[in-house]
Amino acid sequence: MGVALSCALLGLSGFGAGCGDDKSAGDNETVVDAGGDSEDGGGSTGGPAAAACDPEKLPAVPDNGIAYPDSYCGPDGCVAGACDPLARCGSGCNAWAFAGKVSFQAITVADSGTLGAQAAPTAKDGEDVCPANMVSSDGPMNCCQRGDNSKVTTPAFKLTSLTMSQPLYFAIPVVTGVNKAAIETDLYNWVTVLSSKEDGSVTARSGNALPNVDNTWTSVKGPFKLGGESFNAKGVWDAHTDIPAALSTEGSVRKLTLGPTSSAKDYVMVIWMDSAYDFARLQLHMRGVKLELPLDADLNCGGERTPGQFEQVGTLTGFIPVDAASKTEVFISRQGSQNLCTSTSGAADCSLPVPKWKPAS
Repeated sequence: MGVALSCALLGLSGFGAGCGDDKSAGDNETVVDAGGDSEDGGGSTGGPAAAACDPEKLPAVPDNGIAYPDSYCGPDGCVAGACDPLARCGSGCNAWAFAGKVSFQAITVADSGTLGAQAAPTAKDGEDVCPANMVSSDGPMNCCQRGDNSKVTTPAFKLTSLTMSQPLYFAIPVVTGVNKAAIETDLYNWVTVLSSKEDGSVTARSGNALPNVDNTWTSVKGPFKLGGESFNAKGVWDAHTDIPAALSTEGSVRKLTLGPTSSAKDYVMVIWMDSAYDFARLQLHMRGVKLELPLDADLNCGGERTPGQFEQVGTLTGFIPVDAASKTEVFISRQGSQNLCTSTSGAADCSLPVPKWKPAS
């Protein structure tokens, strides 16, 4: 598995913060659109069409414990495979493909509001299966929704559950547990707003949102202050707009398809350290993100809540750029961090070109 990945697992478990480098948050925007544009000799420029030979006929990459990038993202799109991780054949792979299962709930959005942590609803009882900040549904499905999309013209959704199956680092139980806790306590606020709720082609605004104290959400656009700190001076965390999407109906089930997002501009999602909202634990850079999600007829529920978890009914795919991951820190605590690229790859040093990576152990 490698020392770097092992340290990350121990650190996230709360037992090994010393494995990571001691760092403070510093600049909260350490990476600006970093994926896919390096000229470091690591094979991250060019594209599959630039290869001088057939990548499918190349010898296998070394079985040395390193999870090499397996995909290519360029101006014309992101493609899994069809590239050579070690750049032996022209262009190299510059991203990892990711895949996961998701659920979403209806929320209420607002153009602005008083930013801050949201209070738990009153009159919750011990048998309420919804997490602390969420309310039980009145309808036949318990989606714990925090808004009613049947009463609006532009439906809005918030991520309520995410489990990744690849890359391996994102699939391990410790990371899955961190994701679950962050999502359900409003530390990972991934919000999507559609231009219409009618079947057919629509557009979406999707990405980071900020919680307001009145139980509404505001999509991130431009600089803001939260928890006494200033963030997003360069707009890196802005929600993306005009993402292609579509709604359809099959019987009593609605279906949302969204994406892909840009293959040339990073789509960045932030996980906060805690409810103080003054420290970013992770800034995850992605490209070519796609979502397929079945919904109920009112567009309120994308995965029912059962005791302890949401039913993950949707699929999420996309790509994590190597160059961005190599400049991204996952903060185990406010003082200690682990590099996202070394954790994902198991390589000792991601500052080197990919062909020169060595196993961490």
